[in-house]
Amino acid sequence: MSTAEDDAELQREKLKLEIAELQNKADLERQRLSLEVQDLNSRVSFWARVSSLLWPIIGSLLTIILGFLTASIASQQAKLAERIDSVEIANKHREVLDRALAAATDNSNSVDRRIAGIWQLAGFWSNIDDEQMVASTLSAELLLSSDDYRFARCAAAEAIGDGIKFEGEWSFQGADEERAKRISKLLYGGSDGTFGLVTTANVFLSAAAKKMNEAQGPAEQCVTALDASKEAIRKNWEYLR
Repeated sequence: MSTAEDDAELQREKLKLEIAELQNKADLERQRLSLEVQDLNSRVSFWARVSSLLWPIIGSLLTIILGFLTASIASQQAKLAERIDSVEIANKHREVLDRALAAATDNSNSVDRRIAGIWQLAGFWSNIDDEQMVASTLSAELLLSSDDYRFARCAAAEAIGDGIKFEGEWSFQGADEERAKRISKLLYGGSDGTFGLVTTANVFLSAAAKKMNEAQGPAEQCVTALDASKEAIRKNWEYLR
């Protein structure tokens, strides 16, 4: 074989080797790309699986949180409405009480109007926050000196009696015995020697009446038959034992 033929054969063999090398590189590149595609697919599939698991949980959590916030807001609104109602009720209660106090103590009112106010005031005995106010006002009514107010004084005495003798649960025999005892001490004092509002008024009126009787003559002390009988008893009271 000539040298030219040998060179041609070598060139063909070299070309075959280059072609085979290129084919191997192409095969390797395809394999690499295939592996990358598989890797991407596996990643996408992983996050897809994670998402399919997490999203229902996240959705449920969001629903729970939203429900909690809604319930919390509704509860706050209900409490606010309740406080507003309580304030409105308290204001209305105070308004009615103030009207009763004004009617029971206003000297410009007629006696009938004053008596009506006294009985309106007696209706507030059932409220512990009003006990002191009612007791003080009714006891003060007993000190009205003018004869024009004698029926108002009697109405105040009856209303004071209702503070304890009120039928039902407010009486001594009822469920709230402590309340009756509390009002009794407020009005009449206690066994420890303390004076109540009524007993204090009685002591004051007794002292004032004694001074008035001492300043009056016998005829003035016996204006009525009752006064005369009282005077007869007073003359000999030390022997009435």
